[in-house]
Amino acid sequence: MHDLRSGASELVIGKARRFLDTIYEQWPRDILSVAHTMSTLLDGLQQVRREMSPQEWRVFCEEVVPKHGLAEVIRQDPFTLHSVRKPRGYAGDAELLDYIYGHRSAQTTTIGKDIFAFTTNTPACRAVRRRAEVIAGIIDSLAEERGPIRVLSIACGHLREADMSGALRQGKIREYAAFDQDPDSLAHVDRRLGGRNVRTVRGSIGELLLGRHKSLYGYDFVYAAGLYDYLTQRLATRMTSWMFDATGPGGLTLLTNFLRDNAGAGYMEAFMEWELILRSPNELIDTARQLPADQIADQSVYTDELGMVVYVELRRTAAVRTAVDLVRPPLAGRLDPFNPKPTGSWSGRGVRSQ
Repeated sequence: MHDLRSGASELVIGKARRFLDTIYEQWPRDILSVAHTMSTLLDGLQQVRREMSPQEWRVFCEEVVPKHGLAEVIRQDPFTLHSVRKPRGYAGDAELLDYIYGHRSAQTTTIGKDIFAFTTNTPACRAVRRRAEVIAGIIDSLAEERGPIRVLSIACGHLREADMSGALRQGKIREYAAFDQDPDSLAHVDRRLGGRNVRTVRGSIGELLLGRHKSLYGYDFVYAAGLYDYLTQRLATRMTSWMFDATGPGGLTLLTNFLRDNAGAGYMEAFMEWELILRSPNELIDTARQLPADQIADQSVYTDELGMVVYVELRRTAAVRTAVDLVRPPLAGRLDPFNPKPTGSWSGRGVRSQ
């Protein structure tokens, strides 16, 4: 048990508990009112999260929320319940994300269906779907630019972005390597995409960083859709180096991460028991600082239209750079990897980071 003897902590946590009491006591019956109440809950949890210390927030999430009557109501939502139960043994598994992508449903109560309709369409969930669209768009653009390409997805899950790629459907992908530690996820990918030059590779991030998958190199596009949300800064920095090394000349490395203080963090942590490692744009850029500057032809940083996810693109040089290249100023609207301050006009895929 956590020590709640601090009078200040007791007051803060007590105030948050009373907020849950109010939501629970006023729980509505029609779908429009459920959406309004859930929106009030999410906004309120975000405010509570900001006002509490990390220790107070952890006590609230671990000892107050699970025992509250509101948790029983909310867990009629199959999306939230799956996150709490973690049937594959870890948070954020591919089956959970399939609820977001609309590939999974479950029998539940009328209230559960109403909550589900809300929780799977929050800004965070829309950002997950948008992330898949962005990645598919990059794949298609690179295939158009470079001809048949090789793609590597790290922590691929069910690889739903591949379903959105016109290049994959049209046979413009020479190889699409899908790397993950979960055999169930890889089996799902094999069943769905195995005949389209998609090959699955099972392994852990630790194995990658120890150099145990030496065949994974020379790709035109290397990306990690949700991995960085679970990596410490130290591991994320090592992972960025590995991904960049696996990218061939002229190829592209893509990093993504949910942003700090995003609108869904309070609900995810308190009711879904799903905690991400959130980063600012500069914190994600920092994972690339150890890369050799003469190997980075270009770098861009942008956020999605929802302000939920930050993207970092690293374009590798096509060949060894000359002395003239090394002193050439960064392109307008791009971010120098060692001086992350945007300049000039912007033409990124999302919203420029300030």
